[in-house]
Amino acid sequence: RIIRETSIWMRSKHPNTLPFLGYQVIDSEPQLVSRWMNNGSLDTYLKTHSKISDVDKLILLQQAAEGLAYLHASVPPIAHGDLMPENILITDELTAALCDMGVSRVILDGHTGLTTSGSAAGSAGFQAKELIMGESLSTVKSDIYAIGGVILETMSGMKPFHKARTHGMVILCIVTDQMCQPEDHPGLPSDDPLWPFLRKCWSPKPEERPTAVEVIGKVR
Repeated sequence: RIIRETSIWMRSKHPNTLPFLGYQVIDSEPQLVSRWMNNGSLDTYLKTHSKISDVDKLILLQQAAEGLAYLHASVPPIAHGDLMPENILITDELTAALCDMGVSRVILDGHTGLTTSGSAAGSAGFQAKELIMGESLSTVKSDIYAIGGVILETMSGMKPFHKARTHGMVILCIVTDQMCQPEDHPGLPSDDPLWPFLRKCWSPKPEERPTAVEVIGKVR
């Protein structure tokens, strides 16, 4: 597994993906090594910088989307597989960098490929229906579902399906094709043009979801 994870991470060389430095073995357990980020993850950074402007939030989202577009444009494409605010770090230069490539997969023919996880990855609210149902491994389209949740949490301050009391209730919302609603996320006004775009990101039909490049254009 360490070889597979390393091979994927080493391929990723972009300003908005976390650089791979090497690996170490502690108590017989191999661990991948990257730079330490004092600013922490995106969700932590937003909590400790509560006065950050919407413009600056959108800049961070654009950078995260650029990192994702880079992965998706790789030959063959790379699906991140575990995209959520906790896996987007803020560098000392205040740029966003995707991290936790441990469940990423190289997509060889659109259906099969190198993977480090056979089950659905990601925090519940960021998992696409096809992953939960076991119909697919991570794809570029399941990444788009996830980044929709990242955009929502970043701009509204609340996680997808935050009113659901249990993990199972979140899963039920997703498999029954429910979507997050403006009334549950007052931090992102109902008339904000992001809402129609987010609904496209969350489409139950993966082929109807936008591309990472389109995400960049929307948050730019």
